[in-house]
Amino acid sequence: MDIMFAVGHIALGYLIGKISADLTGTKLKISILFSLAILPDIDLIIPGLKHRGPTHSIIIIALSALPFLIFYRKTAVPYVLAVLQHVIPGDYVIGGIQLFWPITQRWYGLYYCPASIVSGALEWILFAASLLLLFRTKDMKKILGWHALNFALIPPLAAVISPLFRFPIGLPSTLLIPHLAYMLLFVFSILRSSCRIFQKHEISQRSM
Repeated sequence: MDIMFAVGHIALGYLIGKISADLTGTKLKISILFSLAILPDIDLIIPGLKHRGPTHSIIIIALSALPFLIFYRKTAVPYVLAVLQHVIPGDYVIGGIQLFWPITQRWYGLYYCPASIVSGALEWILFAASLLLLFRTKDMKKILGWHALNFALIPPLAAVISPLFRFPIGLPSTLLIPHLAYMLLFVFSILRSSCRIFQKHEISQRSM
């Protein structure tokens, strides 16, 4: 299996982003961090783009991140790393990516394809570590709160749901529980935020 599924990318992005945020003293927007962790896979829904092509290039990522790093400085670092981890170590280790597009269209990678039980165990470990950190740092409370930013969880929600419908490939049964757990967390957060916005709208309408 030469793919890291959404649960692995999301969990690793959160862990790396959270650690770097602590080191830089940055207050994180967790929902945005989750979304950025799977951002390079946007090529799956853009016609004409090869998967793991331009959106997985460190040159494109660096150029896209530069304005944010200049303007927000260290505050942007956790978010940039959340995107970067998707490419390195993520997809670079287990498959090939166009690492230096557009300078070269050559594919780079370690093409390390562990047995499914090994890769599944690794994603389980990342998932469990992310849940533990979410609870210990009280980030779980932030995700379940009433925040308009929680709508940023829609892309990662789509990413954990799509393999259930065999897009881009089917989900191994060993990863079903982590994907369903993230799915329920994201759905609950989005619905709760939607209800809060609807309630505010109703209150404002009545006060007019």
